[in-house]
Amino acid sequence: MSEVLEIEIKKFGSTIARGEIRRQLVPLNFDAIKKLGKTLTSVIAMSGYLIINLPLKLVNEGSIYTDFKPGDILLAPAAGSLAIVLSRPPEARFRFYKAGEITEGLEALSTLKTNDTITLSITVRAGEG
Repeated sequence: MSEVLEIEIKKFGSTIARGEIRRQLVPLNFDAIKKLGKTLTSVIAMSGYLIINLPLKLVNEGSIYTDFKPGDILLAPAAGSLAIVLSRPPEARFRFYKAGEITEGLEALSTLKTNDTITLSITVRAGEG
């Protein structure tokens, strides 16, 4: 079974969304994301996406996805970010690699605005590596 990271997105101390990132989708960046733990960061609201800035150097993965759906969590190495698909996005500005999915709170994420501050917590799913 592939290792899974649980992500939790909080604003003002309250959890607004949860999701998961799977090693099998982003094997080259998984360990760097795993080590991130908990961080305070900002977001950028772009047409169809919510970009979450990460204090990490990310590398390109092997396969690029081209068809995304709302709730997908994407990795954007060129931007050093995670991107969450909020609605049917226009053509991508970056190379995106699917990393996982939002499991709850997608609607709440769509209320965030550019430069909003969030807390991003990353933990290994219980019972896994």
